[in-house]
Amino acid sequence: QGPARKLVKLQLADDASQNTIIPRHGMMIFAPDGSEIGSITSGALSDSQSSHRAIALGYVSASLAETGNEVLIEIDSDRISAEIVKVPGN
Repeated sequence: QGPARKLVKLQLADDASQNTIIPRHGMMIFAPDGSEIGSITSGALSDSQSSHRAIALGYVSASLAETGNEVLIEIDSDRISAEIVKVPGN
């Protein structure tokens, strides 16, 4: 039996990033079916030259912590789409 939750990197959808929506500590993470699966630990704007997208770190249920999975982050009563992305070096 492994850990119940895993730390993941999240990248918000393009439309959310254009509005400079940045996830903050304590915001909740949901599965597409609406079930609560974790929370944000930190968020920022990516400094990548290819795009300035909002990114975040958060803990999610280990069973859903796969690269490519879509999740929703609750920001100001809205649920914003994000994708679990590969952490460089892993």
